Amino acid sequence: MGEAVKAFWVTYPWQVVTFFLVNGVTAFGLTRVFRLVFLGKPQPKTRRTPEVIWSMALPMVALSVIVLLMPVLMKELNLLSPINYEYLNNLLAEILLVISGGIGCMVGALIYLPRTGSRSISLPVRFVQDLLAYDFYIDRLYRVTVVFTVSLLAKITAWIDLYIVDGAVNLVGLVAVISGQSLKYNVSGKSQFYVLTILLGIAVLATVISYELVIGHWSLFISK
Repeated sequence: MGEAVKAFWVTYPWQVVTFFLVNGVTAFGLTRVFRLVFLGKPQPKTRRTPEVIWSMALPMVALSVIVLLMPVLMKELNLLSPINYEYLNNLLAEILLVISGGIGCMVGALIYLPRTGSRSISLPVRFVQDLLAYDFYIDRLYRVTVVFTVSLLAKITAWIDLYIVDGAVNLVGLVAVISGQSLKYNVSGKSQFYVLTILLGIAVLATVISYELVIGHWSLFISK
């Protein structure tokens, strides 16, 4: 396994350089965040910020210590397979990791960018800063696409339900009410009126049937 680790260093040097570079940049960022949060000037919203109570601070500190000591504990308890984790015994890699992290912490401690000067004047740089600050505008894109589409569909559905579905139902009800109000005046209680109504209905029905028969015979006559 040691030969495999050495071969990796020789075969993939750019990956090794990238690994140590990421380690240094991470240390730089964490150091800068620590300076901005704990060592920077008080901001208007941080002057009255209360300290965390002990019931929250104690578990957080305890878990932080456990996380930091977990690799060492696992190594001492032989919980790490020596075949898969033999690279942890590489002294040169450990020294380079410590050096890259130390350089990152040192640079982060020496270079302090104030909040007022963190925004660039250059438009391309400002665009990149805003792109990263607003998470690539994913929330705005989501609001413009998904939220707008759902809202538009909801408005269209509400309009259809209000003016078409409810309108048709209300129209049927209105026709029924008007018809009932109109027909109630025709109820006179006299048998002559009822007989006249029946005769008129029979006459209309006979007219319709006769019209269909005449049209049918006329069509047959023309086709012959």
